[in-house]
Amino acid sequence: PMQKINWSANKDFEYVANYKVLQTCFTKLKIDKYVDVDRLIKGKYQDNLEFMQWFKRFFEMSVSDIGDYDVKSHGKRLRYGAPYNKAGSNINFVNQISENKFAVRTYERGVEDETLSCGTGVTAVAIAMHKSGETTSQDVTLQTEGGELKIAFDVSDSGNYNNVWLIGPATQVFKGEIS
Repeated sequence: PMQKINWSANKDFEYVANYKVLQTCFTKLKIDKYVDVDRLIKGKYQDNLEFMQWFKRFFEMSVSDIGDYDVKSHGKRLRYGAPYNKAGSNINFVNQISENKFAVRTYERGVEDETLSCGTGVTAVAIAMHKSGETTSQDVTLQTEGGELKIAFDVSDSGNYNNVWLIGPATQVFKGEIS
């Protein structure tokens, strides 16, 4: 099905065709996830973030032990792959540990390797897991290679996330001098 994707899509009808291919794949694989094409093609950041985070989580869900997962090779492949290509993206691999706790490992662009943690990445994971219904808690714990972090947030009646806090230790891991 990947050859049916129009990677240079920039018109609504092209986006719809791509999402129909995706929905067909979901149906064939018996994945119970409806793709709300009308919401996604409108380009609302929150809707697309929610879907991409869900899809990434689903894709990586088959990893039985995130601790043994080869983050560097898989992260590099995804970081440089479509739709990110040359611009790249940080890649977070996520496994749910309990109702409000998730393990997260991060491949970071620029570093081009796994890092101990990524503040924006764990924040996106916490919000995406809440928005997708994987957790109902507004205090989410994230276990990273660098330690445990917490994300706390409020959700307005309209579904917007605000008062987002990243909570955890701040530790200097490197110091350098340039002469």
